[in-house]
Amino acid sequence: MIRTAVPVVLVLGLLAVGCSQVGSSSIRTGGYVPPYQGIVTLRATEIPPSATALGPVEAYGTGAELSAVMEEFASQVATLGGDFGKIDRMGVRFEVVTTTRTETYPCGNTQCTRVVPTAIEVGTTFLQGRAFRYGGAP
Repeated sequence: MIRTAVPVVLVLGLLAVGCSQVGSSSIRTGGYVPPYQGIVTLRATEIPPSATALGPVEAYGTGAELSAVMEEFASQVATLGGDFGKIDRMGVRFEVVTTTRTETYPCGNTQCTRVVPTAIEVGTTFLQGRAFRYGGAP
């Protein structure tokens, strides 16, 4: 079970466009710690004094809700063996993407179709931070 507790304002409007994609990456910089199976706590304000750093973590989601990106971040922290994640940076990158859609319209006694290109702005939410092993209530 993964629980996220972030005591900062993380209200973010994200343009949802069709399907969403969520992904993450991390680098183990400390020694090996087995994956953590319990609750992962996320914060953006402080690191518990006795926490041990395990490595940097990043999660991102294109067309995804912020909660899904936070769950992915917490999951990646747990993969490194962490029970605490510190969010150092978050934001949204916007990109204009061209998609196509098919339109049907009447023409004479039949239906005709055409493919219409459409430019849309897609946001990718990202969280960057670090994984820690704490072992206590932060």
